[in-house]
Amino acid sequence: MSLRWRISLFFILSLLVALLTQFGLGWLMFRRALLSDLATDLGQFAAHIELGLNETPQGLILSQDSLLAAMQYSSYANGSGRVLDSNQNPVLLIGAPFPEDTKDWMMHRKLLSNGYTLEVIMNPRIHSAFLRRYVKVSLLGLPILIFIFGVSGFLLSWQLLNPLVNLQRTLEKVTASGDLKTRVVLHKTKDELSQLAQSYNVMMTRLEQFFERERAFTRYASHELRNPLTALHVQVDSALAGDISPEKVLPILKQELRRLTSILDSLLILSRDQSIPATLVDLAMLARASIDRARVLADDKPLIIDYQGPNTLAFKGDQALLSRMMDNLLENSVKYGTEGKVVLELCETASDIQMQVRDQGIGVPPETLAKLTTPFFRVKQKQESGVGLGLSVVEQIVKAHSGRLGFENVKPTGFIVTITFSKITS
Repeated sequence: MSLRWRISLFFILSLLVALLTQFGLGWLMFRRALLSDLATDLGQFAAHIELGLNETPQGLILSQDSLLAAMQYSSYANGSGRVLDSNQNPVLLIGAPFPEDTKDWMMHRKLLSNGYTLEVIMNPRIHSAFLRRYVKVSLLGLPILIFIFGVSGFLLSWQLLNPLVNLQRTLEKVTASGDLKTRVVLHKTKDELSQLAQSYNVMMTRLEQFFERERAFTRYASHELRNPLTALHVQVDSALAGDISPEKVLPILKQELRRLTSILDSLLILSRDQSIPATLVDLAMLARASIDRARVLADDKPLIIDYQGPNTLAFKGDQALLSRMMDNLLENSVKYGTEGKVVLELCETASDIQMQVRDQGIGVPPETLAKLTTPFFRVKQKQESGVGLGLSVVEQIVKAHSGRLGFENVKPTGFIVTITFSKITS
């Protein structure tokens, strides 16, 4: 049985129990009210008779007004009364004939003066008829109410469980097709089930990103690691065969291992999650340290590498990633610049922090600007070297810090990389 039918059945059974409980309590309260009303009538009937009793030499008689009142009770519920003497013998009969068996009647008994006893009785059949009518009406209305509320419960459960049904269907589609892009159609309701469906969509988005990063890592690794590993195998085999001396092989092996390390570091950054452990860092200090490392790389070139900006600049981010970002940008400027000046500038405004790396190198063809961050894309230049992951890593780090990355050629020569970060607010 489906969850919708189980909820509907539970709703109907709960309603049935509630209606039966209400019916039982109503019946008890109605019966109690009818018996109380009958007892009141009996008391009034006895009061009318007692008020109209007169003792004469011929015996007890009832006044005309009291007799008329007694006749009304007699016609209403077969009300009858009698007065008994001290020997419990009837001396006066009032109203309808007094029954010998009073088991099913309601009686009111009262001691009077002079040793007399007044007994009045009434038949509760009229009150019982009202009670039976109440039961009949309640039982007739019970199926109608159950049907109405049952249909309402089913429609309500259908509406409430729509997000859950959509979630189930989406899961079946994903299981059958393996397409992680499938999402649950969300409705305007804001209940818990709709929030569950929304949480599922968020989870699938994260899962899709995770698998995409895994596929990208596998694709990039298989694409780029093959060449260095092949070169290592060739050099080692040549050394073992005696074709090359170990003194010549070791520098080549060290170079290829360094290349492998650089590739793996870049691939790990490209495949990592966008979320980063943000701590308070000094961008100005990181920039000066990165410039010192770039000067070592440019030791054989007539390049001036300089820093422009404040002495300290606070920012929340990952220190290692930010240093890697600056190193990659300065390394590109050193690689494609033969002379002139390379500047790393930091600028703080009211709302953001801007970083620029400017060089006077050869620039890039305008048609390739949009492809610069594509993994393994390399501009066809004479000075081309590397594996084409530097700017891809830069873009990944900028995205992880919720920043923006831009490129611009400078005429006649030169290239500018601009990165903008939102300023910290706390």
